[in-house]
Amino acid sequence: MLTEFSHLSPEVQITGYICLALVLITGAVQWRKMRQREMDHDFARDLFERGLSPDEVERIIRANGAKGRGLLRQFAELHWGTKAGLIFLTFMIFGMIFGAVNSYIFWVVRK
Repeated sequence: MLTEFSHLSPEVQITGYICLALVLITGAVQWRKMRQREMDHDFARDLFERGLSPDEVERIIRANGAKGRGLLRQFAELHWGTKAGLIFLTFMIFGMIFGAVNSYIFWVVRK
């Protein structure tokens, strides 16, 4: 199959790789969310098995987690150096991606 894929034009190959990467990233994120829900469920079940009342379990779970905090709230709670590093990393990644796309477009035009 890879030999058949290598005969396609570079534009189709790049699009295929991008689509594959998006599918893999989406699958990994959803798998992590599912595992987190399973761990939360197991934690609540363990608390019930210890004999805690539902009100106590709810209070512990609510106090336990950063669950439900959005990305912006989590980002706002970071130290300023960490924020600067993440912003710098984001600009570097986008710069590399756009540089590669720009080089590819220049290469195609020169053909």
